[in-house]
Amino acid sequence: MPMFKIPIHASYVMYLASYSVFIAKLYFWTALQLCRFTRIQPSILLHPLDFLGEEDDNDLSFFPGMNQPAAKKIKLLSDCVAMMTRHFDVVTMAEHAASIKNQISQRRCVSSAPPGVSLD
Repeated sequence: MPMFKIPIHASYVMYLASYSVFIAKLYFWTALQLCRFTRIQPSILLHPLDFLGEEDDNDLSFFPGMNQPAAKKIKLLSDCVAMMTRHFDVVTMAEHAASIKNQISQRRCVSSAPPGVSLD
């Protein structure tokens, strides 16, 4: 999360939702607003446990958010993705990396212009 340097992993959102879904959504919304304000693209980490619920495996109950049913967690993740898609392009990690690689290569082309030549 920009400015506060707090992770915005889905697992953190799930943990907060075990206390209050409203607070969890507010946390995520705030993180996205700070990303927009600072022009930083959010990168959201999703773990397999973010999609599993308490009914799936009792041995995992020590993980944050594993005390909730899967349906509740998936609904919350859907709401978070909907928040993101309002202001950001949601893509896979491979697509994101390719986009950054393309941006870097474009900057190299611009910065390698001969002296006295403006590409503006």
